[in-house]
Amino acid sequence: MIAKDGFVFYNKSFGNQTYKNDVAISDTSIYDLASLTKVLSTTISIMQLSKANKIDIDQTLGYYLPELDSTNKENILIRDIMAHQARLTPWIPFYLHTLNNGQLSDSLFRTTAEEGYTTKVCDNIFILNTYADSIMTEIKESDLRKKKKYKYSDLGMYYLRRIIEKQSGTNIDSYIQKNIYEPLGLQTIGYLPLERFTKEQIAPTEEDSYFRKMKIQGYVHDQAAAMMGGVEGHAGLFSNSRDIAILSEMLLQGGIYGNDTIIDKEILEDFTRQQFPLNDNRRGCGFDKPLPNHEEGGPTCNLVSSQSFGHSGFTGTYFWVDPEYKIVYVFLSNRTYPNSENFKLIKMDIRTNIQKEIYKLFLSEEEIKKAQKEIL
Repeated sequence: MIAKDGFVFYNKSFGNQTYKNDVAISDTSIYDLASLTKVLSTTISIMQLSKANKIDIDQTLGYYLPELDSTNKENILIRDIMAHQARLTPWIPFYLHTLNNGQLSDSLFRTTAEEGYTTKVCDNIFILNTYADSIMTEIKESDLRKKKKYKYSDLGMYYLRRIIEKQSGTNIDSYIQKNIYEPLGLQTIGYLPLERFTKEQIAPTEEDSYFRKMKIQGYVHDQAAAMMGGVEGHAGLFSNSRDIAILSEMLLQGGIYGNDTIIDKEILEDFTRQQFPLNDNRRGCGFDKPLPNHEEGGPTCNLVSSQSFGHSGFTGTYFWVDPEYKIVYVFLSNRTYPNSENFKLIKMDIRTNIQKEIYKLFLSEEEIKKAQKEIL
């Protein structure tokens, strides 16, 4: 879905949910957004709570989470977490610790819900409720990287979710639904989609042969988020393209949609600017940004403006907002099907090649030449 100046001028769907040509993709198909959750749930929630003076992103984790006192996480700044330069370990394969000889541990999992095992991972798999505490303990005890440099990490988002919930007094999924999605009239976006939609409406993400041993459809693909019950700060959100486009348009319009101010304009400008340009870090606060000077290898084509921002997701999702050119671009796919080793989307650079064609429609020859000259 692509919009220019507030008008959707391209909205098409292609292909089927799987290679068996079974269910055709439609404009209402729902996808696992993966890391888009970091922006479209966690970051937007923090932006709203910042406006209400309930979260200060220049405070430390320890200020909001006393349980981190005397740990190596105590003095980490929230802004550094959101710009991915907090020295956190990039990723921990938590699910591997729940397997015995490749099979789910009998002590940690049940096939039906029972006392102490009500956290649903997917169909017929329930994990020990207190295992969430084990994951948080492992994060707390994880080492920090030596240098304070840009390194993308999921781990800080677990803490940000808990800060949001503590400061708002409600669960993150309830908070974002009530304060962002409902005021915007969004119809599909949210956590735990199977509570609202049929499985057939949701694109499957993987034939999981290593953890859950089934087709993952309607349950979050990310293993750790699944073990947290499907709701987490770094993953768990599902949506169709329409709802993401509306959210993007709200961001494009400076936090305003219709007659409602959803996000404070000054806060939005702070979050969407490059946070640490002197530290060789392209990131905004929560948002991804283009590489400066249109260098090769960034998350965008070489024609986007420096004001632009967005994010990409592991499952093959992407959205990008460009305030200078008034362009919104949403791309959803289930590139991880049938498995996560399917890298065709990335190797063929599909998302950014499409983006380049969009910009060539609207930029003048002089603007295109200038951008191409800067990259040489």
